[in-house]
Amino acid sequence: MATKVKVTQKELKKPDKFLEFIDRSTNYLADNYKHIVYFVCGIIGLILIFFVINSYLAIKTSDANLLYNEAITARVAEDYDLALQKFALLQKDYSGQKVSELSLYYTASVYYNQNNYDQALSFATKFLNTNPKDSNMVDAAISLIAMSYLNKNEYNTAIDFASRITNPDSPYMGNAQMTKGLALEKLGRYEEAADIYNEILANMYPRLFGPQ
Repeated sequence: MATKVKVTQKELKKPDKFLEFIDRSTNYLADNYKHIVYFVCGIIGLILIFFVINSYLAIKTSDANLLYNEAITARVAEDYDLALQKFALLQKDYSGQKVSELSLYYTASVYYNQNNYDQALSFATKFLNTNPKDSNMVDAAISLIAMSYLNKNEYNTAIDFASRITNPDSPYMGNAQMTKGLALEKLGRYEEAADIYNEILANMYPRLFGPQ
């Protein structure tokens, strides 16, 4: 037989905990309505700002890449004046973008092709000052600097920079060795130059000039 639960008059008068919580929550919302609205609006505003900034940066990166590709195309077509104009615009309007930093090297290469070795040195040095992470691009800039000094008849400086390329697997090692050999020859250090040339030949044709 089920046991009857007897509820006393005193227990009936006890406030319901859930209703009590709802009442307190309603009062809190009523008292702090403006603060809550401001807080929610602030969060929404921050989210909107975040998306706007991200969209702006994405558009800016896209525009920078487009301009960079146009400049590279002009350089390959040997339209050097147009290439320099676009590279300069890239460096001015898109500073901080990766392609803007790369454009410093390619600007140097354009000036080198125009036999303007002072400007080539200036922009190659600016590129290295950005601390690029790509070791091949670092070697490319160092090689260009070495060749520029060679063409300026500053042979000892050319040797110094060419010697900084030490990785045998670098695609610019051959250029560095040739620059060093030519500079040594210009300085009258013919035996050292011959050793460099023999090393180049041994690397190019190991069966003919390598160790027997």
